Amino acid sequence: MSNTTPIEHMPFVGQHAFSHKGRIRVSAVRKNPLTYEHIDPELVGDSRFTTVSELSGKSNIIEKTKNMGLGQELSGEAAGKIVEKVKELESQGYHFEGAEASFELLSAALMGSLKEYFTLHGYRIMIWNNGDGNTWSEATIKASVPEDVSHQQGHSEAVEHTSADGSGPVEASGRSRWKGAGENFIRILRIPALPITRCVF
Repeated sequence: MSNTTPIEHMPFVGQHAFSHKGRIRVSAVRKNPLTYEHIDPELVGDSRFTTVSELSGKSNIIEKTKNMGLGQELSGEAAGKIVEKVKELESQGYHFEGAEASFELLSAALMGSLKEYFTLHGYRIMIWNNGDGNTWSEATIKASVPEDVSHQQGHSEAVEHTSADGSGPVEASGRSRWKGAGENFIRILRIPALPITRCVF
């Protein structure tokens, strides 16, 4: 209304005013919010926010998955499994504190609730040069989608084998995967596009 950007770190009303990171702190807040919060965040239109990082403990994971709506509350064993994976990945350079979607996918995969939309069987990417200094790329991808989805779309087979051109390998692989999987799922899809892509799961 005032055409100004709110300051994230302002007391009480800032986005991070009621943010909790360390495992001891999150555990204490879960048991008694007054240990680290002067007032209820909702009284000033704010909300409690739990971050996930290498400093996290089971309490962080339980609170975070609950706030994200990832099913029923996790057991201590399941939360511990996620904590260990987060710490392992963060030691390799991954960062989950500001990556909510990545944490959600990681948690769903470790909890066994991540839905597989397709299976990647293989891909090939070629870079062409026509001798005049012009280069372009061609990507071929072979993947299969669940049979029920394939039949709903009127396909006799679940395997998709597509090819596409692009100005570079990323564009070519993106076009190719969209040709195959995009017809079946109108959403952003996750598949390795290049050999340098690192798969977390």
